[in-house]
Order: sequence, then C-alpha cells, then structure tokens
Amino acid sequence: MRITPDLQSKTYIITWWTPFMSGVDKDRMCGPYRCLFTDKRKYYGHSDLGALLFYGSTLKLHDLPLPKHNLKWAIYHEESAKNLPFFLYKSGQDLFDIIATVNRNSNFPLTLQYLEDISLLTDLKYFMPVEEKSELDIAPVLYLQSGCETPTQRDLYVEELIKYIAIDSYGFCLNNKELPENLKLNGAYDVYDKELMKFVARYKFVIAIENSVCVDYITEKLWRPLIVGSVPIYLGSPTVRDWLPNKESAILIEEFDTMLDLSKYIHKLDKNDKLYNKYLQHKLGGENELITNKFLIDQMSKRKTSIEEFECFVCSAIHEKEELKKDAVNLYVCPKPENHFNVDNTWKQHWDIGKCQNKVLNNVIVNNISLNNYTEDIFDNLVLQNLLKDEC
Repeated sequence: MRITPDLQSKTYIITWWTPFMSGVDKDRMCGPYRCLFTDKRKYYGHSDLGALLFYGSTLKLHDLPLPKHNLKWAIYHEESAKNLPFFLYKSGQDLFDIIATVNRNSNFPLTLQYLEDISLLTDLKYFMPVEEKSELDIAPVLYLQSGCETPTQRDLYVEELIKYIAIDSYGFCLNNKELPENLKLNGAYDVYDKELMKFVARYKFVIAIENSVCVDYITEKLWRPLIVGSVPIYLGSPTVRDWLPNKESAILIEEFDTMLDLSKYIHKLDKNDKLYNKYLQHKLGGENELITNKFLIDQMSKRKTSIEEFECFVCSAIHEKEELKKDAVNLYVCPKPENHFNVDNTWKQHWDIGKCQNKVLNNVIVNNISLNNYTEDIFDNLVLQNLLKDEC
C-alpha cells in the first residue's frame, strides 16, 4: 500500500480497555505510523479512536463495551485454557477482529513466547555431560511444579510414574524434596533463573506436562529442559512435534500406553548413554546439524511476541485498514479435558461455563443490549442459571 502524507501523519488512539499501562499514555511511531496508546476510557467515542485492546487474563465479560459499533477489538491472550473460558469457543473469539494467542494461525502468534532466541537451544552454558550426571546422587527424573490442580491432571501422571522410577519432586505438587532457599521467590520460582537452570541441568530427565492441552500451547516446561540439556518427558500441545529442534528431542507421554511402559523406556535410556545422547543432538551435534527443524528456524526468525510489538501490529493494521481475521479458523483450540486414571476431571465444567458465557453474550449482542447496567454478579448469575438448566 502506498502511504500518503495525510495517512502517515494521522494519529490513531488505541485504548487498552483492560487496564495495562499504569495510567501512562504512550505516543509512539510504529514504522511509518503514529498511534497514541492509552488505558484511559475517556477516549471511548473519540473520532480518532482506532481500536480497543483487551488483555485476556484480566478481561471481565460484564465490562465489555457492547454494542461494538463497528469499532475494532484486539485481544492479547497468551495464557492456557485455564483462563477465559468463553474464549475456548469460536463464537467468543469472533467478538475480536485481531487475535494474538498461542495458536500459529493467530493474526499475531505467541507460540514461541517462552523461547527468546533459538541459540539458547544449542548453547552449552548450562550443559552437563551425561557421564557427570550419572555420578550424582539424585533421581534420574525431576518434577518441579507448583500448580497442582490442572486440566491435564498432571499430578496423576506423576503419581503413577513414580511407582516405577525414582523422581525428585520439588515445588508444591507431590513434594518429596525441598527446593533450595536461593531458588525460591515468594514461594514460587523464577522460570529461567540462572541458578535454577544449573539446578535443573543436573537431571537426565525433566517431567514437562503443560497445565492444559491446547494446539501450539508450549511453555517453559518444554523449553527449559531443552535449553539446559535435559530430556523433557512431555505432555501438552498435540502439535509439539512441529516445534521440537529435532525429531528426537523429547519423550512424548502420548506415545506410551501406560506409565509402566514409559518408565521402562526411561530406564533404558538412563542405562545407555549413547541412546540418551540421541535426544541431545541440539547440544552435541555429532555428524548432524544441531537443529534440523527448518520450520522452527523459520518461525524463530519471524518471532514477535511482546506487548509493544502487538500494539504496533494493531496500529499498522488500523492505519492500513487491513482485514486480518480468518473467519473459518478456530484460533484457540483447547479440547475439553478427559478423565485420566479413573479420576473425574472437574475442569470439564470450566468448558461448560465457557459455553454458557457465550450464550449469554450472544443474547446481549443479538438484542443489541448494553452491558452498562450489568454487574459481574448479574452476569455470572445468568451464566449459572443456564448452566444449571443445562441449556447451553
């Protein structure tokens, strides 16, 4: 598109509807385009208002400025299915014109948000050779987790696996080892703290189970062991193979029928350094390239995930009047969770609530109702009524 002087000089106002900026306005150039970023709602209705931005984790449905009046809405939602249940459904996603999620098909994909640079995968800063690991008086497997109640029921997997192989479990979940004081941060831990990375690097295997199963939802749980040179035992994104540095970079739990079968395979690698090192091609290389996944290399070269980059993406789209959303594509795919190990998964209701939230919202939109008179309690009660009647 050719940029005219008038278009180039115009300043659009882009407002964070969900507070995100501590009240400080930012007048910024995004390439050739200028936008004023603010979280002040006084600009709502201004003739130069170009878009509203929403941060998924703090979005309140009763607070949505409906009707939309053809105003562009953009959402930044980097979290898992545990947050924002109405967004699990395409009808909820369709409220927004520009979408940033973990899904690669998003207008602004956040899939690689936890991997800052591809060189981290090949760097030997924290790497400990398997021969040295074998000399340590620790379990072969590490579990470091403080979020225990999850849609994936990850603790159940570990409870079953620990019957067959030694696991050192830190954090709040299934704790059998105390995390060193210098690694604790207000009861939790810094996911890429240097001392923590050294600590994790001592282990041959690291359990890496995401809290939710969503397409392309991959967190530090996978990247941290890959960065330090441990082998992830992974469960989470069904598309994880697309993102691994090499074909054999992680042990995928879904490929084993039982935890007993998985434990036998881990024992096999634990006793055979040559087999184990095949999973560390991104560190050791040998006769092969360190990273053979060309898709990962390409995606990392285009990686943009920060809030500032998202803001500029929206600014450019508004100036160029670009229609971005792919209406036929679900941009946030998180299947309803299943029961595992014969234990009822209470997170299934989270998906049911999301469906009912969409029903209430759809009624508001179809009937052109303003939410100005809705409190959070009123909205939630409408959702609950539909849920109890099983009418969603």
